[in-house]
Amino acid sequence: MSEPDLAEALAQLVRAAAQAAPAAAPAPRRLLTVEQAADQLAVSRSHVYAMLKDGRLRGVKLGRARRIAQAEIDELIERGGATGWDGRLKAAG
Repeated sequence: MSEPDLAEALAQLVRAAAQAAPAAAPAPRRLLTVEQAADQLAVSRSHVYAMLKDGRLRGVKLGRARRIAQAEIDELIERGGATGWDGRLKAAG
């Protein structure tokens, strides 16, 4: 490819890039309070704190407040829910 051909190809590429639609911004992450997470999961606030402590649910601490990403709640539900139900009944002991 000669130098003028390369320059023209590069100019076409730059024009095409300028006309391309801007990339969509990533969706903002929604952070929930412990109370909001508890409402979505239909459990108590203390149960949400227990799940944060034992690792079933991940969150962030902002000052004294805890926040849980909506995506974490969605993943928890897909994994089997807040109670950890695995489909097996446990014998009374």
